[in-house]
Amino acid sequence: MYTDVRRSCGSLVMNSLSNFANITLSSLYFDITKDCLYANGMQSTERRAIVTTLARVSDLLRIYNFLVG
Repeated sequence: MYTDVRRSCGSLVMNSLSNFANITLSSLYFDITKDCLYANGMQSTERRAIVTTLARVSDLLRIYNFLVG
């Protein structure tokens, strides 16, 4: 039973994370930050902050997928 509940909750959370990545990040965060990513220099503070944030989000999604998947 525990395994079934864990799998069900894991699936629900993974779907939520997938929707967050595909909808929220795609439509909101990338829309707001794309100009900075394209226009600012590689070492600009704004660009580095965006890239760091995206890397951390990506790492967390991969870790969670590894733990649940």
